[in-house]
Amino acid sequence: MWVFGYGSLVWKVGFPYTKKVVGHVRGFVRRFWWWSEDHRGVPGSPGRVVNLLPDTAESQVWGVAYHIDDDVWESGVKDQLDHREKGGYTQHVTNFYPEDT
Repeated sequence: MWVFGYGSLVWKVGFPYTKKVVGHVRGFVRRFWWWSEDHRGVPGSPGRVVNLLPDTAESQVWGVAYHIDDDVWESGVKDQLDHREKGGYTQHVTNFYPEDT
């Protein structure tokens, strides 16, 4: 399993991975678009958190891709990320372009 980090996953991973690669995905744009009371802000005064939104085919978002062994993914990392992100994301299959290509 590969997971692309474009926000806090870049510097605060919090799970075991076997490989870390800097690069970008295309067709998305990074925006502080979602309001959250637990990631940033407090109850009654939410703060903005970063999201990826669909955009033009030429758009690029840079970040880090992490390879996670399938057994590690299934035994806890998937659930850990679901809890961390509070259901505030969707999963997409897309191409990743490493920095050195």
